[in-house]
Amino acid sequence: MDYEIISISTSDKQGKHLSKRAWDESRPNSDAALSDIMRVNAPVNEMPSVLLNIYSSVIEREVIAGIREHSMWASTSRVDNIWDFELVEGTPESGVVYAEECRSAMIMKKVNGVKQDQFRLHLPMTAETHYFVRLNMRACAILHMYFLHLATLNHETAEIFNTAAYDFKAIAMEMGMEDPTVYGFVDILGESVHQDNENFSRQMGSFTMVKHWAPFSLRAHMIRHRLIFLRDGLTDWIRDGIHLRSMGDKISIEAVASNDSWRGIYSKRSCWIAQADLWNPLLRLIINEIGGTKDLLPCADGSCPFEKDASLRLEVGKDPNPPCPRHAELNGIKLNDEQMDSIRSEINSGDREDIWRTYTNG
Repeated sequence: MDYEIISISTSDKQGKHLSKRAWDESRPNSDAALSDIMRVNAPVNEMPSVLLNIYSSVIEREVIAGIREHSMWASTSRVDNIWDFELVEGTPESGVVYAEECRSAMIMKKVNGVKQDQFRLHLPMTAETHYFVRLNMRACAILHMYFLHLATLNHETAEIFNTAAYDFKAIAMEMGMEDPTVYGFVDILGESVHQDNENFSRQMGSFTMVKHWAPFSLRAHMIRHRLIFLRDGLTDWIRDGIHLRSMGDKISIEAVASNDSWRGIYSKRSCWIAQADLWNPLLRLIINEIGGTKDLLPCADGSCPFEKDASLRLEVGKDPNPPCPRHAELNGIKLNDEQMDSIRSEINSGDREDIWRTYTNG
């Protein structure tokens, strides 16, 4: 892992450490020293924060995303030749061989006209990725301990996780911590759920629970929705050899959220164009429980959030994928028989919710 500290916030305008300032304001009769406050495993030590520019493996990024107290903005692979990925230092030789197989699969699918959303699923988990993340001081200390733990699960990938552990130790100390080990071990990923290909959802009052056998890439999206509580099999993946896994490999995911939260996620992720193939199987399970209408689509206000991409599907030779029937309706565009046939074919293949049938004649 390589990182740059872009900005760091540890003191108030008078130079007092934020943990000390927060403690003193909440306990005016206390004369606790900063070193003693730092040892308290409580939100008082979440006041200091740091903004990081990180280059790391995909798996390191996903572990960091697993700690809820973070804000992350990742580089999009859509602007890159994704098959030109590089592996992080510490990837074992077997992982290098596996990565070249992934690269070949990407290139082959690209040549055959497969869209990028599909062929980039071959990205290996030890490929380098780039992102910004803001973390508080306590989170950095917790990540230090957790990466040390992950390094013990598989000796072939120990170097990757040990490097991340000591990087987060240095970052925590940069914010004033003398001993980042004081908070002990927090199991960020948790024990793996039973891995099988079950797919079901169950409504429990105002909440809905779902179990889904899905590409890891979907998990990478879901973990960033803070209103979702999620468990999966990632710990077992690391134990068995994360260097032999890619973003398209299937993993069992168990997730729970309020029905209102699921509706909000549906409104963002049910778009015909944006990540639809990835999210639709899961969304179908949810909508079976809570119901769905056109009013939940991200274009319910009559404005397409992906106008440019939607328009390209109407131009010959630009995008071979089926055009969005909702976009056509909103813009008064008459689709020809060939386009309508492609829409029906996609719906009938099972990749779309039944709600889209309302835009066709069956």
